[in-house]
Amino acid sequence: MTKIKIFGWLLLLAACMPLATNQGPVTQPSSSRATTQLPTSPTPSAKVFSSPHRTLPTVFPESVALPSAISTPMPRPLETPFSERGITITPLAGNGMRGNQDGAALEAQFNGVGQVCQDSKGNLYILDRFAVRLLSTDGRISSLAGTGESGFKDDIGVQAQFGSLMACAVDQDDFVYVLDLNNGRIRKITAHGIVSTWSGSGRSDLVDGPPEKASLFRAYGMVLDRRKQEFFVLDAYGLRRVSLSTGNVLTLYNATVRAKNLHAGSNNTLIDGSLQDVALLGSPSNTLLLGIDSLSSKIYIYDSENYAVRILSENNVTTLAGGATHQAYRDDIALNARFNSVSQITFDSERNVLYILDNLPEHQFIRVLEPSGLVRTLLLPGQTQERNLFFRQIGSIFIQDKNHLLVSALPRSTSQSNENEVPRLYMVTLPDTLPLISRRE
Repeated sequence: MTKIKIFGWLLLLAACMPLATNQGPVTQPSSSRATTQLPTSPTPSAKVFSSPHRTLPTVFPESVALPSAISTPMPRPLETPFSERGITITPLAGNGMRGNQDGAALEAQFNGVGQVCQDSKGNLYILDRFAVRLLSTDGRISSLAGTGESGFKDDIGVQAQFGSLMACAVDQDDFVYVLDLNNGRIRKITAHGIVSTWSGSGRSDLVDGPPEKASLFRAYGMVLDRRKQEFFVLDAYGLRRVSLSTGNVLTLYNATVRAKNLHAGSNNTLIDGSLQDVALLGSPSNTLLLGIDSLSSKIYIYDSENYAVRILSENNVTTLAGGATHQAYRDDIALNARFNSVSQITFDSERNVLYILDNLPEHQFIRVLEPSGLVRTLLLPGQTQERNLFFRQIGSIFIQDKNHLLVSALPRSTSQSNENEVPRLYMVTLPDTLPLISRRE
């Protein structure tokens, strides 16, 4: 019996040991879009809910083999491309340690990898707390604007100062716009790093009008509708619209006034209808999140007070998925789905799906709202139904195109995390058919 036990432990130990793999560089699929070249590293740094079905059509699709453990040993920490189930995750930028170092993408340092946006040439702009960093198509990182210290100053390049940068967007002329929460402004950046204030006065009260007078107090969310040439901004008061051509600000939804004056005596804020007259969204203090369908100009809103995905189209609000009084995690059809702690939504107009970053106490999952209204979970490499064994923390998601997501994340590793560790930027290459599962907590 003793020999059998020893033999069993030896088998278990052998199974846990990582296998050395020699993977070559990743070749990106051909695409008509400009995309950032994957950096090579020297060794070692070389549409809408329409049917109230109560049952899931397929709990675990036959095309997806649901693992009980990782089927291929995973590099820890992730330094080379790793593939499983048709998805490849490749390190793109950052060495994972805090700092301001420019240079080769995988050797560069960040103070915090935030949201990402891309221009028509394929250059990526990375929000790095109080600075904007540029990942050019040659695979190198440079500091485009910002000293790296909090402040407010319109200037050139690293002489300019920002408060906490929350969101970014690029217009048709490749000007970059960033949302500066602490300064209550939208800032504009040219290709040469010239920073100016595009809209917002820094005032704390609710003021509409021309850009130098209007307020964007504690603005934390922004999307750009290129089709209509306007920004949609979430701030402490509600939903605001900012003209791309003039910078003028208009309040579309004042959550404070609406909650006080309408639906008196009711605690229900999950009310659909006209945005101007009837609809209620959760309080901005509980955080609303924005996504946009660039083809139809429909605005997707995650309402964290009601744990619901809602859509704004032609000034009407409709609840698409979720809707509850408490947190939960359940993949299901439309209004039967449940969300736990969503931190970002972003819409893929090519696939016609909404990606939803949902957080559990120790794990994060990327969920997908499909055109049928079905909510399911994207099965990433190294992920099981219960756990995300690949990433310890996901900060943001950017859709480069239908087959490429850019994810800022901390990988799980054998070493203990430390205060100098910051997220890195990864490219997630997706197949045409997404491996999706339905999971419940």
